Amino acid sequence: MGTEGVGVLDVVVMIVTDRQGRVVMQHRTDDAPTGAGLWSVPGGGVEPGELPADAAHRELLEETGLSCDDLARSHVYERPSSNGLHQLRVHVFVGTTDAKDDELVCGEGQAMVFLGLEEAWQRDLTRVARENLPQSGISREIAVALVTDRLGRVLMQHRTDDAPISPGLWTPPGGHLEPGEDALTAAHRELLEETGLRCPDLALADVRVLVGGDGQLVRYHLFEATTDARDEDVVCGEGQAMVFLTVDEAQRKSLTSIARAILAA
Repeated sequence: MGTEGVGVLDVVVMIVTDRQGRVVMQHRTDDAPTGAGLWSVPGGGVEPGELPADAAHRELLEETGLSCDDLARSHVYERPSSNGLHQLRVHVFVGTTDAKDDELVCGEGQAMVFLGLEEAWQRDLTRVARENLPQSGISREIAVALVTDRLGRVLMQHRTDDAPISPGLWTPPGGHLEPGEDALTAAHRELLEETGLRCPDLALADVRVLVGGDGQLVRYHLFEATTDARDEDVVCGEGQAMVFLTVDEAQRKSLTSIARAILAA
């Protein structure tokens, strides 16, 4: 059956992880109109005149009681609905929460809980959950250096359009921990390699688990520092640009998931 003449329905799906990398999951009721008795992620339809981002925040609050300031759209895809009557446009949002188990509200379904990925994949899942849940636990460790100048601008890298992950997006300097390397050492090394800067006061500010640009869970070690460097002191050692931006300027760019999380804080 083709999609010509079939109406398009916009829906939102939210992949929300806690600090341990567990994902918020809903056990649907046995009489639910779709996915009865199965496990899924929070989500729902976009109401007429509503923006997908507003729908994602509304549905998340209604179903779980959670508000996620860093909730941001990851990607969009289309497919036929299960009954073939509609073409679904699925807007996938990702975010993190500091909420504990007892802070989750079951606003829809018969249960709303945090599940580790291994446990989640052992449940009977809806199609939308199978399409969007990360396939494994923590896939890699990344050190991120959030460096601000004396004007309060943040140092941001514009990734190349052929980058293997998150091509063309903006993000702070950072990269993988090498075998046997600790996160602080990696942060200093990546900062120097990518920007030419040394920041002796680089210090750990946070650790977050997020869905990365490849759909897998990533543990980010976030380090912060200030610098006296000026624009002309910055070297573009990786990417197509490395520049200082105001937070407002940065938030108007197309950002990686970790950049959205950091700048929303």
